[in-house]
Amino acid sequence: MVKFCPEALMMLADKDDDEDVVKPKEIEFSVPGKLKTISGEELSIVSLKDENGKTQKFVWLNNFEGSDRLINSKKIKNLKVNLSYKNVELFSPKLKEYIVRKQITKIEYLD
Repeated sequence: MVKFCPEALMMLADKDDDEDVVKPKEIEFSVPGKLKTISGEELSIVSLKDENGKTQKFVWLNNFEGSDRLINSKKIKNLKVNLSYKNVELFSPKLKEYIVRKQITKIEYLD
């Protein structure tokens, strides 16, 4: 399709102003639900129960909008949130391969 429709390729790419490098746009997803737990020693894993009752896990790798409330709150269990994330590829030393994980980009509190 790309060789027939270059406009489609350009819509999927984002040109960096500093360099002549074309980068793919990151796709963000969003899921509403209730926070369950924050666990982990080196990296924090946030568990969320979505509206379908399924528990999903998200990796907390860096600062994001809404993270300050998670850091400062003593009670996070059952907080209603809308969690935004992007899929990232991380290396797993245990598996000796790259795996895809959901990285939190933003949390909106609905309570």
